[in-house]
Amino acid sequence: MKKLPVSAMLLAALCNILFGSAIPAIKLGYELFNMDGDIFSSILYAGIRFFSAGVVVFIFTSFSQKKLPSFKKQNATDVVLLGLVYIFLQYLFFYIGVSNVPGTVSTLLTSSSVFISIILAHFAYKDDKITVKKAMGSIIGFTGVFIVCISGLSGKGFTISGEGFVFVSSFMFVFGSMIHKKVSKDISSFVATAYNFLIGGFLLILVGLFGYEGGIEVTFLGCIALMYLIFVSSFATTLWSTLLKKYNIGDLSIFNFLIPVSGAIFSGLLLGENIFNLRYIISLLLVCAGIIAVNFKVKTR
Repeated sequence: MKKLPVSAMLLAALCNILFGSAIPAIKLGYELFNMDGDIFSSILYAGIRFFSAGVVVFIFTSFSQKKLPSFKKQNATDVVLLGLVYIFLQYLFFYIGVSNVPGTVSTLLTSSSVFISIILAHFAYKDDKITVKKAMGSIIGFTGVFIVCISGLSGKGFTISGEGFVFVSSFMFVFGSMIHKKVSKDISSFVATAYNFLIGGFLLILVGLFGYEGGIEVTFLGCIALMYLIFVSSFATTLWSTLLKKYNIGDLSIFNFLIPVSGAIFSGLLLGENIFNLRYIISLLLVCAGIIAVNFKVKTR
């Protein structure tokens, strides 16, 4: 893999800042569309976001490759499984969970995927075992997540449909990432991303329409928030996949600490949440420290 240049560092930082901004943008969208925590409206909202992002990536890939994105028949099962796990299941739980907890809490909980991936990778890959550094970083990070769960920052205490669902979505994200890694060996990451969004988004729309009772009130500002989320999904995800193709994942992952940081800042700015709660600040520092510790590399001569 190539050494990480300054330009790649800046792009990696931009991707993670955009990823972190998504959660408060989702919750803002709930308010602007007047969903009031309705489950099926939230799922439909997620489906429209990802299916639209899939269309954007599909069109972009078609023009850049000068042909329609396609894959071989033997890859069909993996592509469908990717859309089912990485988008449908992950965001089915994620959008319901986020609707039940504050944006600041959701951002911290989703950061647990970094530490979950370390544990699962230990059992899935022979060349990615847990080291002392990874173990210590994970313990520090999970301590921060644990404080969030027991400190009552959500105002309700730990709930299955809130914090529990966000945790499940983090597992789906890690599992889906493993499938994505396998799929990307045989087909372009752009093609995989396009069909991933289209399949997962379509399934979310079907589930959302199944129980939809007209809970969405279309507004101009709501559409702006939705367009921003579509932009984050299509642009940031595609850019991140491109960086992963060219550079070492370990060099890029250290920038993941920007996700909870930007999520907290945007939650304060967009949602008016109190991000200066001492317990939250301690949790945020522990999670960021854990992410950095896990990915930090000591250079040797």
